[in-house]
Amino acid sequence: MKMQTWLDKLNPKQKQAATHASGPLFVVAGAGTGKTRTLTTRIAYLIEALGVAPESILAVTFTNKAAKEMKDRIVEMAGPYATNTWVYTFHAFGVQVLRRDIEHLKMGYTTKFNIIDEDDAKAMVRKIIKDLNLDTKSYKANNIRHKISVFKHLKIDYFENDNERIVLERYTADLRENNLLDFDDLQILTYKLFNEHADVLAYYQNKFNYILVDE
Repeated sequence: MKMQTWLDKLNPKQKQAATHASGPLFVVAGAGTGKTRTLTTRIAYLIEALGVAPESILAVTFTNKAAKEMKDRIVEMAGPYATNTWVYTFHAFGVQVLRRDIEHLKMGYTTKFNIIDEDDAKAMVRKIIKDLNLDTKSYKANNIRHKISVFKHLKIDYFENDNERIVLERYTADLRENNLLDFDDLQILTYKLFNEHADVLAYYQNKFNYILVDE
């Protein structure tokens, strides 16, 4: 199906957004109004009509399902060549960056790191509480894990006492010693890389000519 046919499926405002060639563009629309369809059509338009290299386009969204659907739509519109477009969740994009550059942080992590899910993270906290012989009724793993996450993201200390802070220290040390990242780290360490290592930031700034966010 030709690109023009895909564009004709959009209303005038959507088509205007999809064919916007350069410079920032902010689209505000309610749920179910076709924002994702407009965004994916725009990516296909950039590739198919303007000759933009797929690997120079980054699109980020919130769920794995949405990322897969976006990638499938783009390939359907622009062909197999569009497979090289970077379409990821925010966390998955972080993984791509960290797999290449995490060793710049000199925190003990290598690019062969493994990722733990939230259940694994809570299990680690639960084990630390047990190893410290803390009362499991007073020190609940889910609660402390939430406080750890808030502290890691916002540097806000909601810990009630030094024992909870010791759990944080043990948890952080265990992650590093075992080359493990939790979901928080995927965002925090990517930001840390970009913020503290100008060469890493410059690499991605030069790599991507177009960055699109599906929110």
